[in-house]
Amino acid sequence: MKPAPVPAVSPAARARFLGIVENLPGLTLEELTERLERTHDRMVAPLVVGYLHQCRTIRRDDAGRYWPA
Repeated sequence: MKPAPVPAVSPAARARFLGIVENLPGLTLEELTERLERTHDRMVAPLVVGYLHQCRTIRRDDAGRYWPA
């Protein structure tokens, strides 16, 4: 089976969202998205968080909460 394609995510977006997860660990994607101020960040949050999870930079527990890896 082919691995899922990795989306194109800028280094700045990776760093910004990794910092958010490190500063606010244990939030679900919905909770994390609610705390974002910029509309663009709210729109790309699922893509960037999914990318970070796929790259194992962050992890998700059984309750759907994200933690730094």
